[in-house]
Amino acid sequence: MRTRSAVTAAALTLVGLLALACAIPEAPEYPDEAPAEVPEPEPTTDAETPVSNEPGRSMEGRFSYATMDEYVNEVVAEFMNPWLTDTWPGMRTPLVMYVGRGDGGPQNCTDADGEPAYYTGYSYEYCPGDETVYVGQETLWEFYSETGDAGPAMGIAHEYGHHVQFMLGVPAPRTSAQSVNYENQADCISGVWARWMERRGYLETAENSPNGRSDLEDIDLMFPIIASAEGADRDHGTIEERAQAFNDGYRGGVRACGLA
Repeated sequence: MRTRSAVTAAALTLVGLLALACAIPEAPEYPDEAPAEVPEPEPTTDAETPVSNEPGRSMEGRFSYATMDEYVNEVVAEFMNPWLTDTWPGMRTPLVMYVGRGDGGPQNCTDADGEPAYYTGYSYEYCPGDETVYVGQETLWEFYSETGDAGPAMGIAHEYGHHVQFMLGVPAPRTSAQSVNYENQADCISGVWARWMERRGYLETAENSPNGRSDLEDIDLMFPIIASAEGADRDHGTIEERAQAFNDGYRGGVRACGLA
């Protein structure tokens, strides 16, 4: 991905069907030193015009474990909040809280067992009671180091999707089956984000990316990290289900996500 002052206008094709999870993957170890159909909003004038063709700063490989907070700040300011306000004018943006290694505290939410929830350095989740997206350094670094710059950004877009659901009054799930549908809808919303990014030329192609992969190829690497296996008690979609949900939003926009 490239920041606003450093984007390209190249058109991209969808390289893979992608999906994200808000479930926390198993915590990796790091060394201490590096450890209902609604009308889609009319696009604004600048949505049709590439921001810049100047060569500029890629976010690929620019951040370290120690500077993951800078990555979050840049992604939220450049890509997340502008997308949300462009797509749902008047909707307030969520808070985004970066949680460093070893930090933690209570949320105004409960966990799957009905117990008070806490944020930690492994969090990657949205709490509607706080209207806050919690992004933990440990999980963020896992995503960034294993998938590139676009993977963890799509994960944040998924959590913004939960904020959109909350703000629009989508009922919270009460069963595992309802949770699967709820998560798939958030994946669809993350596809809407990718569509917005691509139309503004913010995504890198393989040709102009420092790692030789397009941003969509980077995101594709998220699959083995966040996928749910098939099972009666699962509360997130399988790779195929979540991929289809993302693709629906990417190709069809807001109306494809069944929002009311």
